[in-house]
Amino acid sequence: MERPSAPIVAALNLEFGDDLRTPQIERSVRSLERRVREKRAEVVVLLVKPKTAPDRPTAA
Repeated sequence: MERPSAPIVAALNLEFGDDLRTPQIERSVRSLERRVREKRAEVVVLLVKPKTAPDRPTAA
């Protein structure tokens, strides 16, 4: 008999492209949540924190 899986809470710190707007990021996160749960139903919470992009040098 297979033992039931314990619930999983996952936290991700992701960097999104600077050109993305809030609605695009929200769609990306919803898609990610759906794909994770399709693969791992025991994931009950998926926290996604946008990562601050590192400072990039500017052209002088």
